[in-house]
Amino acid sequence: AMANVSSERRVFIITNVCFMVAGITQTLMNSQFDDMGFAKKSENFINAMGNPVGQFLFAVFDLRLWKNWHTQLVLYAVPIVVFELGCNLFSQISIARVGSGMFQVIYSFVVVLNGLLSHFCLGRHLGWGSWLAVFFICGAVALSAMAQMALPGSDSTTQAVGLVAGLISTAFVSAVYVMSNFLLATPWEKSAPKPMVLAQIVGVMETVVISIYMVSYVLPNWQRLVVDEIAPGTTSLSIALWYTAYLLVCGVHQYSFYFSCSLGPAGAVTAGVNKCVQTAILFFLSSAFFCDTNPSQCLSTAKIWGAIGVCVGVLLYGFFGALEGRGARVQSPRSRQLQDLDKKLLV
Repeated sequence: AMANVSSERRVFIITNVCFMVAGITQTLMNSQFDDMGFAKKSENFINAMGNPVGQFLFAVFDLRLWKNWHTQLVLYAVPIVVFELGCNLFSQISIARVGSGMFQVIYSFVVVLNGLLSHFCLGRHLGWGSWLAVFFICGAVALSAMAQMALPGSDSTTQAVGLVAGLISTAFVSAVYVMSNFLLATPWEKSAPKPMVLAQIVGVMETVVISIYMVSYVLPNWQRLVVDEIAPGTTSLSIALWYTAYLLVCGVHQYSFYFSCSLGPAGAVTAGVNKCVQTAILFFLSSAFFCDTNPSQCLSTAKIWGAIGVCVGVLLYGFFGALEGRGARVQSPRSRQLQDLDKKLLV
């Protein structure tokens, strides 16, 4: 029994490390592609289609998953597809305008959105500690946003658009997490793990939608949307190599998430540390790599304090959420589902 626990723990750690590293890498690559120019226009969807296409490539060859598709699961996956594609689009708009580091800070706001959603829509009780963390995160994100607007060399209108797009993306991904959680909480009697079947269904559906969009709009306007924006010195070979690597990274990121769902919810405090590490690493790496070419990626004292505040708030939310979960004597099924969701989305 101890050997099984140890093995499961190793799988859990490896999966979540892969998810974290892939998430950091793909966000940095988004900024790199903007600098290279070929993904600069968000409407060409080149950056935004990374996760769906990567997820599709990782899942499409698993015949066991194809055999376990279920009509009801396919129908329920439709709104997930809509919100996830919207999240991908608005996240790229945000990254292109405020930078990958600031976007990650905004993205941490998903903890607040989930807490408010669970409280007002699903009846989950939030203790004073969780509310404290929610307001702490709100204040920290607001501080970072004001600092972003005041960065020297940055256009305030562009920064405002990027901040709003980041919040919209965060709202969409919160909806994705909620709907995915409810789908995965439903009993499943088929042989293949339900999270992996859902990953394949969503990946296939999103890739079909993206293919239609690319063929009908992007390819006829390829010169204007892609070629004209490519930076001098950027070759077709370098773009192909970069983007192939990007799809692999995105596939690892998405597959790790769904695989972690099949393992069960993570500990809230551990998950909070994971999100905090992601935010901190991306925040400083984005400045180190891109500040010279993109002023929106540069740091300021207020931005640093805001990022620290977000990390502290996320850790507090995970800590108090764990205490409240252990202290609750009676929980409704929905409340238990949202508690699991808190743990998963923090990872």
